[in-house]
Amino acid sequence: MYIDPGPAALSGPAIFPIGESDMINFNKSLTTGLFAICFCVAGASADVGDADIAGGSADPDFEGNAGAIIINGLTLTKRQDLHFGTIAPNMTEFGSVSVRRGSNNSSICGTNLVCLENGTRARFTVTGTPLQHVNILDPGSIQITDGSGNFMTVDTFVGAGSGNDTEWRGWQRLRSSGISRFNVGATLEVKPNQPRGSYTGTFTITVEYQ
Repeated sequence: MYIDPGPAALSGPAIFPIGESDMINFNKSLTTGLFAICFCVAGASADVGDADIAGGSADPDFEGNAGAIIINGLTLTKRQDLHFGTIAPNMTEFGSVSVRRGSNNSSICGTNLVCLENGTRARFTVTGTPLQHVNILDPGSIQITDGSGNFMTVDTFVGAGSGNDTEWRGWQRLRSSGISRFNVGATLEVKPNQPRGSYTGTFTITVEYQ
């Protein structure tokens, strides 16, 4: 991201760490057996000296089964970085630039700004166990900086699962191939007379099984 109060600037690269999460389902079943013995003696009582028939008993044995199902861990791959393009700020007014989730090279430039180059959405691929549901966590709010103490805020992340360009939809179902792709957009807040420079930062995408 490059900010220039003049005609334009240059967009710098951003590297986005990824997150992955694994869930292990544990199923347990218990099988028990009872064994009872009944001795019936007609017309007589048990002799104390005889074998311990009347008072004899047997402790039942209990057996339990344990098991586990291990599924594939999730792998997240970045296919494209999130960029907001080249922007000329307003000298006195705040402005914002929003990158859409749904279409690449498409951004909404605020009326108080001049956008000389469109932004690009972030694109990711997640791989795991086929047909399993996953949850993609909202990155929240981050800052990008020019390395000299100047910064801008990136927030209102949109996209991930099926949805529109106005909210975060974090659910996704992996295809029968175990692969699913999703896109991420966001909004950049530009302050009045934002100092020129190449602004970069990172946001974290975490994916976990539901």
